[in-house]
Amino acid sequence: MTHESSQDARGARREQIVEAAKKLFSESGYHNTSVSDIISLVGIARGTFYLYFASKNNIFDAILDSALTGLEARIERVRVDDNAPPPRDQLHERIHRIITFLLEDRALSRILLNHGLMPDADVAERVNAFYENVIRLIDTSLQYGVGVGLVRPCD
Repeated sequence: MTHESSQDARGARREQIVEAAKKLFSESGYHNTSVSDIISLVGIARGTFYLYFASKNNIFDAILDSALTGLEARIERVRVDDNAPPPRDQLHERIHRIITFLLEDRALSRILLNHGLMPDADVAERVNAFYENVIRLIDTSLQYGVGVGLVRPCD
């Protein structure tokens, strides 16, 4: 097995663990899901889990980081050059990409919508930090829109 293919296999295994955790967190909640539940669903040994993630907290953070990266990848600046499509069309396309991203990953959407309400304060705090990052992205985009004259200044 080449180094590249072993890296691919490692990445695929990591993704398999993340997807299983995401499924379980979305169905049972973070607090009610154990590492044992995750490894059972994936069909791996406990040691294999810990090769990829130090803890259940670590895998939850990986899910949130991946979600933020996915959103960031779909948020692009509106182009205002002569060859650019109309700004409204660009905004519509970007909003469509963001909504599609969330609808295609229902487990992620359930986690993001429900975990802020969970009794586990640490999980709620981490989800709130995720939303603060999303708000930062939106604010940066709006400030750019104001700067190029596409959005009127407001509070």
